[in-house]
Amino acid sequence: MFSGLHLQDGTAIEIDAVPFAAGGEASLHRIRKPAHLSGHLAKIYRSERLNDERRQRVKYLAANRPHVEDTNGHKVLIWIESLILTSGGIVGFTMHEVAGLPLERLCHSGHMKSLHADWMKFDWSSSEWQGARVKLCFNIAAALHNLHSLGRYVLADMKPENIIVRTNGLISLIDLDSVGVIENGRLLFTPPVATPDYTPPEGRDMARGAEAATEAWDRFSLAVILYRVLCGIHPFTGSCLPPYENCCSCVDKMQAGLFPHSPHVRRTYRVVPPPHGRFAQLKPAVQSLFLRCFGDGHGNPRLRPSASEWCEVLMRRRLPSIKRRAIALNAEDYKPTPPVYR
Repeated sequence: MFSGLHLQDGTAIEIDAVPFAAGGEASLHRIRKPAHLSGHLAKIYRSERLNDERRQRVKYLAANRPHVEDTNGHKVLIWIESLILTSGGIVGFTMHEVAGLPLERLCHSGHMKSLHADWMKFDWSSSEWQGARVKLCFNIAAALHNLHSLGRYVLADMKPENIIVRTNGLISLIDLDSVGVIENGRLLFTPPVATPDYTPPEGRDMARGAEAATEAWDRFSLAVILYRVLCGIHPFTGSCLPPYENCCSCVDKMQAGLFPHSPHVRRTYRVVPPPHGRFAQLKPAVQSLFLRCFGDGHGNPRLRPSASEWCEVLMRRRLPSIKRRAIALNAEDYKPTPPVYR
């Protein structure tokens, strides 16, 4: 099945026959040979998922890799390194393997109990939780800002499952082979169908054939993720009173703009689950960004806070307009200069 695999430069590669992870689109395999690809993975697409659009997209991404200054082996963007081909053409690509846990494991109180002690600084019962989680949110926002700063990419399907976290708070964005690509205002590659719980209200237009998601789309997804990291619950979880009693799912309430902390919305909720109470413990400036995104930003996507604004408010310092430095929870965890995107 995997015979005759080689890279763009003709280098033959061997991969494990059995994947260590598999999904509906592709499988992930560790690379056995050559030795210099130790620490890399092979993503092999299922044959039914390979079409001309997919092949052209990965060719474009491989040819337009962000220039990243990596330090201590940490990578924020897990990008396509080299295409994998057979005699029939492109079948996948290589990428760096990344250590850590999916962010989803830190987004719900019940998941924390099963984690190693090294992760307990993130537990809401810890006196360190707010500082650790604010820095984690900063790193997530910084990664998105740096991607947007390239001026051609939008994620559209940003979600906790696609963010890998290390115990020192550093993060990596994965599954970037499906990003939307826009050049000079022209859509080159459409982003994938997004996950409903992180899709902004205008996501309905995309389903009806709208051209593409924009940076404002990612801003909404970012705010949902940051709220989950800081509060341990989806921002639109709860039960509503009439006339919104039929808005049962988070998606329904997002479409209606029913953020429970918005002043004009509070009385529409019959039950607001306890984790929402952590919102009151956040700094007023952080609360304000959530209110802006889910309130004013509901009808006007341009008013949603940018990733750069989140960086400045979360850490209370203004940083250069393009570069956003990743920060570790402890100085000894990450002393050298972090990645910079150009």
